[in-house]
Amino acid sequence: MNPVLLGRPVQAFDQLALLLAQQVQAALQRTGHRQVNLHIAQTQFLPQRSPAPARMQVQMQRATVLAHMAARYGFSAEPMPQGVDAPPVSSTEQRIHAALDAAVCAAAQDLCAQAQAALQEQPATTASAWQWQAQIQIGDGDWQPLLLTLDADTSRTLEHYALQLRRSQRPAAAAQAKPAAPLHVDVTACLLEKTVSTADIQALRPGSVLPIALGRATVLLNGQALLSAAVAEHQGKLHLTAFETLE
Repeated sequence: MNPVLLGRPVQAFDQLALLLAQQVQAALQRTGHRQVNLHIAQTQFLPQRSPAPARMQVQMQRATVLAHMAARYGFSAEPMPQGVDAPPVSSTEQRIHAALDAAVCAAAQDLCAQAQAALQEQPATTASAWQWQAQIQIGDGDWQPLLLTLDADTSRTLEHYALQLRRSQRPAAAAQAKPAAPLHVDVTACLLEKTVSTADIQALRPGSVLPIALGRATVLLNGQALLSAAVAEHQGKLHLTAFETLE
């Protein structure tokens, strides 16, 4: 739960996150001697509490770099056996790591340039700082985290562009006819469903904790699923935001 997402253009940022994923995937595939089979999923933009860095920063797992290095030379990377010390970083690995970082940053800069060109007005000054988070898979290897922390200028441009997207995508308000009779509906939200065995219940003692994680909530209208929403905390209370219709 992230209270700073309240009032933010969440759905528009989801669109930008997917677009950036496509550009990063294409940029990474173009590096090397041959096209690398890779996939990027679970992309999202999240605000960060710390100030934005002076330059974009990429955090990529070494396993991702090694898998990409093996794939670009026509090999497959094998996982490191447990108990075996990792080999030292070679100059080739350093060079490839730098090339992958540059490709991710270049993709973000291209997206920022597209957003800047589409802006109807110059972005206002803001202290917002954003991170792009994703999962990356090379070949049939394990999924690994990929994190891009945006600099202040890129954060400001993309946030302003997301706000513009949200405004442009709002449907025009249609004239609403006065209902002939009052319409009473019951709107509820299903925040969490968790199945717990009887044995787990009987094993509970004072101070025991049931671990839960709130994902997207389902909004019910008269008992029927109508919308999904993100759950956020604000001033000690739970709120629903980023509503989306259910297909």
